[in-house]
Amino acid sequence: MAWPNYGTSEAVVHFDSETDGGIQLRRGAETTEKVLADLAADQRLDVSIKCLVVDSVLGFTSVERETARESMGCIMATEGLSSAP
Repeated sequence: MAWPNYGTSEAVVHFDSETDGGIQLRRGAETTEKVLADLAADQRLDVSIKCLVVDSVLGFTSVERETARESMGCIMATEGLSSAP
């Protein structure tokens, strides 16, 4: 569920830890591609957790979900088998 837009501003509030900058108001909207790229690059998360995050996203088509799962390493491209839950 998305929050309704109450204006023309494309500001996004980021809730982060103090060591990562704390709470910030940033300009510009997040894109699905940027969020997935950040998730894929995050070395703190195990592949199985990344796969759970992708599988929890609502609104993906089946093609988008499979593409995202493959980019996270959830699917072995050559065999089409899941390597993580």
